[in-house]
Amino acid sequence: MPDRSPIVIVNATPIISLALIGKLDLLHRLYGTVHTPPAVQSEVLAGGAKNIGVLELQQAKWLRNLTKLDVCKNYPGRLPRVAPFDSR
Repeated sequence: MPDRSPIVIVNATPIISLALIGKLDLLHRLYGTVHTPPAVQSEVLAGGAKNIGVLELQQAKWLRNLTKLDVCKNYPGRLPRVAPFDSR
């Protein structure tokens, strides 16, 4: 039987917000592996004024970079209809 566990994809807001209060691990505790599009990782790693979330993102081994190819190959038909992201 195929794995039907949810695929969790987050944008920069929960990463930055949870890192700000020292609770980024909540995502991992709730969902296990969490995916982000490349643009989200770029946004967080850009750091903003205070580099909030940069170190946490780099250290979170459970946070995976997700490309369009990964989605098509590994999760066919399993993602909800959402706006497409740019995989540059």
